[in-house]
Amino acid sequence: MFQLILAASFFLGLHFGVAGTRLRLSLIDKFGMKTYHAIFGAVSLLGLFWLFHAYRTADYIETWGQLAWFKPIAAVIMLFAFLFVVIGLFSRNVEASKGNAPAFGIQRITRHPILFGGALLASPY
Repeated sequence: MFQLILAASFFLGLHFGVAGTRLRLSLIDKFGMKTYHAIFGAVSLLGLFWLFHAYRTADYIETWGQLAWFKPIAAVIMLFAFLFVVIGLFSRNVEASKGNAPAFGIQRITRHPILFGGALLASPY
């Protein structure tokens, strides 16, 4: 677990400590834009692999009980969440049109299908 915390701290620290500060500009001035991107990308990728490895080797700690009878219901909810997101990605944006356009298709259920699908995915069922 300690390795997972360390890997996550490294990855977040790299992005918040370098990419979001003036250190980034000084590194770009020192190495150039292409070299900075290559080095930062390589270090980020190594940090991401470290994070994946640490996650795979971390001990499993069950924090919430798993309700066996609820698994089929959760699968159906996930199916609907996935459908809302995918259909929303390929739907015409009614809100962007001028005036109050009539709703059709998935937007008769919700004007924001991607957000609705994300809410279903995040729901604590």
